[in-house]
Amino acid sequence: NAMLEKYGLVENSWLQQKFNERDKWALVCGRTAFCADMKSAQHKERMNKELKRCLSPAKDIETFLQNFDKFLEDKRNKELEANSKMTKSSPYAPPVSIIQHAARVYTSAVFDMFMTEYVTGLECLVKGRQYDGPMQILTVEDGQHHEHVVRVNFEEEILSCSCCKFEHVGVLCGHLLTCITKKMRSIPDSYILKRWTRCAGNLSMTSHGSTAVEDPRCILSQRYDSLVHDFIQLSVRATEDEDIYSCAMKHRAAMCEEMEKVFNEKTSSLSYHLFGEHVW
Repeated sequence: NAMLEKYGLVENSWLQQKFNERDKWALVCGRTAFCADMKSAQHKERMNKELKRCLSPAKDIETFLQNFDKFLEDKRNKELEANSKMTKSSPYAPPVSIIQHAARVYTSAVFDMFMTEYVTGLECLVKGRQYDGPMQILTVEDGQHHEHVVRVNFEEEILSCSCCKFEHVGVLCGHLLTCITKKMRSIPDSYILKRWTRCAGNLSMTSHGSTAVEDPRCILSQRYDSLVHDFIQLSVRATEDEDIYSCAMKHRAAMCEEMEKVFNEKTSSLSYHLFGEHVW
């Protein structure tokens, strides 16, 4: 607004409108808005590149929809493969409690983001400290000599930083981590976005509270994720002991029989509804 006054443009309605909408287009004004650290231009360019595989002036709408369904199916399959790979391995975590906690709860990609912030925090220096009741107000200088104001309440687990990294990306910033790692051995639950966790596929709500729209085709992916996660853990445990292995094989056979029974019952019921009492 000072620039509008300086250049005598306060009465310019278009510039005034843009100033009033600055939270929507100016990154510096939108740090409190969550966007997973993705710029709008990045999102647009990536989507355009992906959709070019489905779009063509020579194709009709029916062909486009068929290709688009294949595109979505390919994305889901890649997600399933990534989830399967994630359940079979864990990222390396040094013997630091808060890092090991992050490795257990976060996906590999988000854990890498967390580690980047943790390393950034190693270069930060606490230049000042004030107290407002249980709230500590710290002035933190990063490796580029920029100062940030960190507020920490260890009793109520309230954390904030003037850089708004958590609000913007969903991961605690290095400025905060350098202030809490000596007193906190894990990330507070309220500062772990469910969408960034290993069990995010099982959620019925989005991380910011809006109701998720259930796509019937996604149900298969969610069921697969749940089964793979549990059965891989059971398999690992069963292979460690002969008796446990025998028990697992016994129950596997019983489970297969029960599943086959349920399948046959559902098939018979469907046939009855379709063809009546006599099924040929």
